[in-house]
Amino acid sequence: MKPNTGDAAPDDSNKKIGEAMEEFKQEAVRELTGVGMETEGGTMVEQPALCLVGKRKRISTQKGQDALAQIREFWVQCGEDGTLAALRGLAPDAQCFVAACHNFDTQEYDYWIAIETIEEGLEAPEGFEFLMTEESAYALFPCKGPALQSVFDRWAWVYRKWFPKGEYFHGTSPELEVYPFGDMEAEEYRSELRVPVKKVPADYYRRKRTPMKMMLLPLIGVFAGLVIGTRMGSATVGMLVGLLGGFVAATILQQIYDDKNKKKDQDEEAKK
Repeated sequence: MKPNTGDAAPDDSNKKIGEAMEEFKQEAVRELTGVGMETEGGTMVEQPALCLVGKRKRISTQKGQDALAQIREFWVQCGEDGTLAALRGLAPDAQCFVAACHNFDTQEYDYWIAIETIEEGLEAPEGFEFLMTEESAYALFPCKGPALQSVFDRWAWVYRKWFPKGEYFHGTSPELEVYPFGDMEAEEYRSELRVPVKKVPADYYRRKRTPMKMMLLPLIGVFAGLVIGTRMGSATVGMLVGLLGGFVAATILQQIYDDKNKKKDQDEEAKK
């Protein structure tokens, strides 16, 4: 089964997808994304705060649990019980659904199916909740193909290929997925992934590297232990004691170094 986004005429789905995407792009530039800067693998934007209204489901990521299957089941359920149609009724001018991944712990997170609204401050309609996002930097990644699978695959690529490049940390805002109204299972369907990000400080990796002098301490300890041990008649014991002493000294100095950098990071964050 595929999610039903509420379109009554399947034969017109391609036309509707095209119209929705064109309008969605215009609205995204004007309201959601602002002016972006193209970078490798995505577009960096400052996204304004959003007010979303929708429903959420707790998704399990424990071993043996299929997160994508749980999400797909939630979309189907929302299509069959009228949730998707109701959301469109709450925001008649909207051109897309917005899915949000939020409130993560080690084995679960909240998955929202929502729509953007301007009804902030009012009481959420019965059966729905509000989710507010703050203004934040996001990286935008286009997806093509059946919506849920293409977005799921794109997420895997972002975590395995894009983040390891080391230019950005994952931000604290909700992860967002944008789904224009239309046939979400169409091969030409276009959706979008929005990843909250935070720029890695220019000197972050330099500060995180272990200073060379700390790495030399165990070697210095071995040499000193060898000299002392030879004079005492047991070079092997002296080397082992010196090596152990060098490692202990290096560990203590590394902890002091890390604490200093941690405080510096906290001070920089407090200034923002």
